[in-house]
Amino acid sequence: RLSTLDLRNCAQLTDACAALLPRSLRALSLSRCVNISNAGVSRLPPLLKVLHLSHCVRLTDDVLCQLPPALKLLH
Repeated sequence: RLSTLDLRNCAQLTDACAALLPRSLRALSLSRCVNISNAGVSRLPPLLKVLHLSHCVRLTDDVLCQLPPALKLLH
């Protein structure tokens, strides 16, 4: 099972793609994925514990209410 995935700098990654990520993920980097918005973050795997979102320019402060419930570390 895939538990860690680094997708940083994937400019083509969209909110729709986020919904297709494996539910087994525990660590994910979406840093510099410029097409990810709050809607995409709300679709991330619920058991995600580590998430990197630096330089995701479409995110707003409201994303903090949409983070996965098991999240322990946000970058």
